[in-house]
Amino acid sequence: MAEPLGTKPVEGAERRRRANVRLAIILASIAATFFAGVIVARYVGGMEFGMSFVGVIIHCVYFSRQRATSRVWEGARGLEWTLPSPAPYHSYTEPPVLDSMSLAHGDVTH
Repeated sequence: MAEPLGTKPVEGAERRRRANVRLAIILASIAATFFAGVIVARYVGGMEFGMSFVGVIIHCVYFSRQRATSRVWEGARGLEWTLPSPAPYHSYTEPPVLDSMSLAHGDVTH
């Protein structure tokens, strides 16, 4: 008995489809293996960043209770260094007297 017409190309197409599915599965497993490492690296980096931020918050809340002095840096000059810390709402009730030692650039004329 003769085969019906058109059965050979259908079988060939089915074989190609199965081969393409196998190839897609292999490529997907390779990509999953690669991206698993990338995902782990991103996770570890995110955890490091988050833990460092938590460390900064803990330091600010518990270990930084001292108030800053009026002149934190040696040789700091300027009107902003004459105010206490924290600065009051109205900085100066009367205009300050300017001299060459209270200005950062040392020139009272301008």
